[in-house]
Amino acid sequence: MRRFVVIGCSATGVSAAKEIRKKDPLSEIIIITEEMDPFYYKPYLLTLLLHRNPAKMQSDSEKLLAQFRIELISLRKVVAIDLARGYPIIRFENDEPISFDYLVIATGRRAEFGQLRKWQQNCYRLDTQADVQILANHLPHLKSLIVYGADELALRTVHTLRQLRKEVTVIHDGSISPFQMSDPLQENFFLRAITRQGATVKKIREIQSLTGTNGDQIELVTDSNEPIRANGIITAQPFAPDVHFARFAEVVMGAGIKVTADLQTTQPNIFSAGDCAEIIDLKSGEPMFNNGWRSAVRQGEMAGRNIATYAENPDAQLEMVTAIPPFFRDRVQLVAV
Repeated sequence: MRRFVVIGCSATGVSAAKEIRKKDPLSEIIIITEEMDPFYYKPYLLTLLLHRNPAKMQSDSEKLLAQFRIELISLRKVVAIDLARGYPIIRFENDEPISFDYLVIATGRRAEFGQLRKWQQNCYRLDTQADVQILANHLPHLKSLIVYGADELALRTVHTLRQLRKEVTVIHDGSISPFQMSDPLQENFFLRAITRQGATVKKIREIQSLTGTNGDQIELVTDSNEPIRANGIITAQPFAPDVHFARFAEVVMGAGIKVTADLQTTQPNIFSAGDCAEIIDLKSGEPMFNNGWRSAVRQGEMAGRNIATYAENPDAQLEMVTAIPPFFRDRVQLVAV
């Protein structure tokens, strides 16, 4: 019996697992996540700050696992994909490894701390439901916050905080996410939208120091020597692909995991999709990056169908990503006004 493993329980990973099952009713399918709360929709995470836990954010995990006969391995951090022993295995931080025949990597992205890296323990982050819940618990005691970043996540964070009547200062150093590289107008678009939310925006070159602790009083000093004071700081920098473990898998890496238009890596039994994948455009040869949740779901579905097809017949024709939709400016515009 074949064993398919999906690393990542986001919408991309879950979509891939479901499509594998549709094409292969007999093989074993395992989803691996290091989170405690699997199968939730990350675009709705910030609603937790409004003390909401909307039903549309949650997925009925037990029903889905039973319906598609998927095994879930949670609270396991993958540290390496090992191909050296003649059969591929996945190594965990504190557990026995497991083997696989076919693998989909759909781990999404993680917050990039950028210039805050040396002070990351002092920062709130927005990667997971657990991260956002920590901020939600502290938020009633926080009058003012600094948001580091000028991307879509920064805009949505500012929008949420302003609904809660928090004072917000946004600092940014011009860092951009991979998908912004294809649209240089995005930075100005986000900054205008953030300003309309009532936040103070400061462009900086260098963070020189950060003192204090979240929840009390922090002071951030930039290259202008102007101190910025607040009760907490949130990193909402452009996300970096969460593919640290893939360097052991002998797959080619760029800003993410490089895949061909059929989402296959340089290891033919390993596919990747969603925010962690760097797709080579068929026409231009230039890299393409995922632009949003809907596109990530479609890529997950395609990766699931393709890897199941490849497992059945390595010479079969696979589906191709021909284009990635442009960034959903109209959707962000609705947030901004």
